[in-house]
Amino acid sequence: MDRSDQSAPQRRFAEVAQSILAGIADGRFLRGSKLPADRDLATMLGVSRSTAREALLVLELIGAIDIRHGDGVYVSTKPMAIDEHDVILNGEPRDLIESRGLLEPVTTRLTAERISAEQLVELRELIDRAEAAVHESNALQFREFGFAFHSRLAACCGNQLLGEVVAQLVDVERHPLWTLINDHALRTPEMRLEQIQQHRTVLDAIEAGDGPRAEQAMRAHLVELERTVFAKERPSTRNLPLQ
Repeated sequence: MDRSDQSAPQRRFAEVAQSILAGIADGRFLRGSKLPADRDLATMLGVSRSTAREALLVLELIGAIDIRHGDGVYVSTKPMAIDEHDVILNGEPRDLIESRGLLEPVTTRLTAERISAEQLVELRELIDRAEAAVHESNALQFREFGFAFHSRLAACCGNQLLGEVVAQLVDVERHPLWTLINDHALRTPEMRLEQIQQHRTVLDAIEAGDGPRAEQAMRAHLVELERTVFAKERPSTRNLPLQ
């Protein structure tokens, strides 16, 4: 395997997909045109053939290409699920985690100070349902309950604008590219249960009304998420002035 392909295996396929999407957006790959074979794409982009194939499967998933078995891969003539303004194309995925790392600890501290008993019950139920999904091997439900936990927690902060901004950041992770990145990062039941335990630690601090502890627990959770998803990449959010 190419050395560059080993540097960050959990998201190399996403970088390849982004390169192809950028080519579609700027007209290098015209709609309806045939793309190079996966072997040629792998050589062009300096990745393994399996990484190129995985990127093509992602692009088919979001409607960017059509894979015609026995014929080849063509740029779709239909509207894609993304466009040239999509954050996956123009934004660095690491920036999403950094943005959450700046905002979510703050909303979590506010939530600890303002949450109602009913909202606490709702958040606890989301964690319990996520854990049940792990034991049932239901990755889709695990993801959705995790997203819902973060969105609902932010909504409980008492600041509607701040809560909505966080919810939008969380919603980006429902993009098919992010889904595959997250699924790889949390690919075992043990990894998923560890994330659930981190959520419980956050909620325990909120339930205790301890804003600073809740803030720190959320920050630690997001730093761990970043470490898991983006290992061996640029400096961690540990270096941000969040303390």
